[in-house]
Amino acid sequence: VLGILAVVLSISCTDKNPIVADGIFDREKMDVIKDSIVGIDIEAYSISNANAYTSPVTNGIIGVHNDEIFGKTTSSTAFQLRIPGRFIFEEEASNGVDKTIDDMTVDSAFLFLTYDQVYFDSIMKQNLNVYRINSGLDISENYKADEEYKVERGNLLASKEFNYRKIVDTTITRDTTVYDDIKSEIDPEQDSILIKIDTLISPALRITLDSEEARKMFMTEEAEANYGSQESFLSYFNGIYIDVDDFSDEGGIYSFNISNGRKITSSYTDKTRIDMFYSYEEILEGVSGDSIVTRRRQFRISTNENSARVNFIDHNYSGSEMEGKIGDKEDVVESEKVYIKGAAGTMAKIYIDDINNWSDSTDIAINSAVLVLKCDRDTAYYNANTPVDLGLAVYNEADGELVEDPVILSKAKYSKELNGYGFDISLYLQSLIRDAGRLKSKGFIVYSVNRSEDPRGIVIANPKVEGTEDKRMKLSITYTKIK
Repeated sequence: VLGILAVVLSISCTDKNPIVADGIFDREKMDVIKDSIVGIDIEAYSISNANAYTSPVTNGIIGVHNDEIFGKTTSSTAFQLRIPGRFIFEEEASNGVDKTIDDMTVDSAFLFLTYDQVYFDSIMKQNLNVYRINSGLDISENYKADEEYKVERGNLLASKEFNYRKIVDTTITRDTTVYDDIKSEIDPEQDSILIKIDTLISPALRITLDSEEARKMFMTEEAEANYGSQESFLSYFNGIYIDVDDFSDEGGIYSFNISNGRKITSSYTDKTRIDMFYSYEEILEGVSGDSIVTRRRQFRISTNENSARVNFIDHNYSGSEMEGKIGDKEDVVESEKVYIKGAAGTMAKIYIDDINNWSDSTDIAINSAVLVLKCDRDTAYYNANTPVDLGLAVYNEADGELVEDPVILSKAKYSKELNGYGFDISLYLQSLIRDAGRLKSKGFIVYSVNRSEDPRGIVIANPKVEGTEDKRMKLSITYTKIK
């Protein structure tokens, strides 16, 4: 029987209880029991989440953040840009003399990163670097946070110092420069661009690329020969890699949309992209003589849901509160706190004593079971940052090793009432009973739901810590027992 669930409260059943309805069970032979497992009966500790998959992502995260609790987080991103369709640099002139690559001049080229949000410090300036990727980026492959070595970086295309104000504080009128039907603000004195459609504004960080380098990449016969298909183009131009220079100040992590972009109107989406502006001269014949007219055009490649998109993330816990308090799947590192860090940082491993003994309790029906994790209220990090949404999953039932991409059993948002998170595991506990010993629990893992993009963290009170019970993890259960 369910030995560890001692009857602490027994109440008579009513018709409101759906599992004891008339004609199905004899209500006089059933009790509804409420019980709790707290503190000493639950083990919890921090384990690494560095092997988490971080592709494909919606947002690329870039930056360095130094934190006294969670250490140093360094993130870089890589993504592919795709051509909109077959493209050739050829124009039919009015005088019948077609214009080709040799007649065209690259005026300017820019990489636009569509801004999403910033985590932590937004004032400290950071220096980012943009590289061309030679090979290794493939939409069909899943990448882990620590597999940066799989992507071969090529030459440096640009560097830029930036912070939050460099992205969103610039105001530009709509028609600074008009390229025929192309309206694009390209004032070289500005650090960012605000594309304004009607009354909506989408901020983006603009990075100037060298015009000659842009020509070598996109306006050559070799490049044009690869514009016939996406596969051919991605083999030629495998993508963009962006990182930041290391530094020791607090810093922040910046998030940019590298997927579908932000919908501005029904016909316009502001995507992360490369825009190259080019021109050619055309001679117009007239009655009073010939005149030379400059024609201006635009070449664009952008990201979408079919582009490979990955974040590479490194965590260094040296000198932080977390140092020496992270174990692996076999080691338990005793600590007064349990650390859950997003962006492929750390997770909580939780094990409940004797949970597998419930398999012989075939006379039990689980009504509700909520695993409650309490926040460590003494942590300044928690007070200064929005708690992350957490997910709960199980260890691999076959061998106890951590599932690299686990299926979430339950999600929880921060609750002020609980000062923590409450996970519903009713169905899982019932499955242990239903399978009568064939299913064995190796414990649970709790981690940031958006662990490939959200770098925030939270500190949970360890159930073993001495002190008041309101800080301890608790499994609150209500079940029906047939007498």
